[in-house]
Formats: sequence, C-alpha cells, structure tokens
Amino acid sequence: MTNRYICNICELGRLVSLEKKLNVGGSHVDMYICDYCFVINNFSKQNQNLELQEKGLIEFYKYTEEDIKNIPENIELCKGIINPILPFIPHYKDKIMLEVGCGKGLLLLAASELGFKKVIGLDLNLTLFAETRKYFNVKGDVCMYRNIDDVKDRVDCVVMWHTLEHVFDPNIFLRDLVPKMNEDCILYFQVPQYYQPYICDTHHYFYNEPSISALMERNGFKIIKIDYDTTNQFITVVAIRDSTLGIPGDTRREYIDYLIKTKDDHIRDLKAIIKDRDILIDSMRKTTERTDDHIRDLKAIIKDRDMQIDSINKTLRWRVYERLRRVRDLFFRPGI
Repeated sequence: MTNRYICNICELGRLVSLEKKLNVGGSHVDMYICDYCFVINNFSKQNQNLELQEKGLIEFYKYTEEDIKNIPENIELCKGIINPILPFIPHYKDKIMLEVGCGKGLLLLAASELGFKKVIGLDLNLTLFAETRKYFNVKGDVCMYRNIDDVKDRVDCVVMWHTLEHVFDPNIFLRDLVPKMNEDCILYFQVPQYYQPYICDTHHYFYNEPSISALMERNGFKIIKIDYDTTNQFITVVAIRDSTLGIPGDTRREYIDYLIKTKDDHIRDLKAIIKDRDILIDSMRKTTERTDDHIRDLKAIIKDRDMQIDSINKTLRWRVYERLRRVRDLFFRPGI
C-alpha cells in the first residue's frame, strides 16, 4: 500500500501539515509541504480523479461566441508562447512537437503555422479540439490522442502549459512519457505558484524551484532556464532530456536508505506506542485493583459500623428496660 505521506515529486521526503486554506470554491482544504523538496500539496485531494479533471477541462475551456471570433488572434498569442523555445530546437521545422493537455488545441495550431514537421496533442477529452475543427481549418500535420500509448512517433519537444499541477503522480506520468522522447528532447512547461486563487480541486501541487529541480533530476532532465511571471505568479521551465542523468525510475541508494530509515522509525514509534499502551493498561489494572480494595475496605467498615450500631441499640434497649424494671419495682412493691 502506498504511503500517502511520501512525496510524489521527489519520492524522498514526507508531507507534513502546512496550513488550512480556502479554495476557489470556498471550501477548507489541508495544505501539506514536503520536508525535502518543499512542494506544496493539496492534501484534501489524494487521488487522480480523471472524471473531475475532465469536467474541469470542459468547463474552463468551453467556447464562447467571442472565443470563436478570436481564434486567429489567440493562435497568434500562442505563437508567443512557443517562440522562446525555438532557439533550443535546432532545425525545428524538421522536428515533432507534442503538447500534453492541449484543450482547444490552439497552441498546436500555432506550432503548425510556425512550421513544425508534425504536431501531436494529448488530452483527456477530444471534444474541445473537435469543436475547434468546426471553426478553423486544421492542417493534416496536426493530430490528437487521448492516451500516451497511441502516440507512435518519437518527439523532439514536449509542451505542458498548466498541465503538470493536474497530475497526481508526475513521476509515473513522466516515466511513461520519456520513451516517446528523442535524445535532447526539450521539455517546456508552465505551472502556477502557491497563490490562493489557484487553489482548486483539480490542482494537486504547487511547485517551486527545489521541487521542480527534484522532479527533473529524478526523470533524467537538466534544467536550462527557469523564468517567473510575477504578475500572474507563474513559473516557466525549459529543460532538456539528458541520458547521462540515468534512466528515469532507477532505484537509488538514497531512496532505499530513506525507506529503510522510515521503516525503522515507524517500527520504533509503534513499539513506543505499544509500550505506552501496555503501561497505561497496567496502570488502569492496578487502579482497578486498588479501587476493588477500597470498595472491599469500605464494605468492611460499613459492616463494622452496622454491627456497632446494632450493639449500641441492643445496649440502649437493655438499659432502658432495666431502668423501667427498677421504677416498676420501686413503686409497685407489695404492701405499699
């Protein structure tokens, strides 16, 4: 059984209570922080609810009339997202780009117009992109899938724009994704910082530099740059696949040592708890025995008291009888 207090990001630290917060829906949630990589976790949502994620996706990205009218303009804005990484992808027009969590697919269309050889989208729900096709001419070099296993190409760039915070176990996710990447594949993503308006049921984690570094290292990526959008409180990361960092998911000695240490700590804590429980039980048993002794002593005292009262009553009755007899003899003697 998975220990829910083990951090899913660095896999080395433990989640400890940080504070309670109100989410955007007005509900109280428990926020925990990893004592190793300092990622902040929405501890009230300890599972990957794909149905909830899909519902949130549709509600957040659903088309309005204004969205439909502004599709060409929004595609141009998406080009502004992609342009900063083009210097890191030599001959990008011969390369394949994959976007994970692409929603309406406008960033895919922007990448296609910029000249990528092929553009692939991956998302839980394909209906939004199907709707985009109704309003915009989508080229044949753009394709969409729901499952990572359906992607047959090896890609040269992976974009995850506000996707990673929705993934409950990013190590498992990245270890499934890495085999689809070519050597020197660029990983480009943006995530929200820890900020109350971003606390919602579909956001599992709030990343920072230590937690991003831990996640990248564990999965064989070297960080090229980290940028901050302090106005919107976003972190943007560019990383590159580096096989010299090892195979993602390799068991590490430090992780094994940590688990062994944690196991010993748990055993020690349990033994202490059992010892304290036994001491408490023994104390309660002795207290009960003492109570029984007290009750027995009280019963004996009451019995002695009752016997004394009975003896006193008998003595008083005898004395009263004797006095009455004497009075009778004094006043009622024959001849008087």
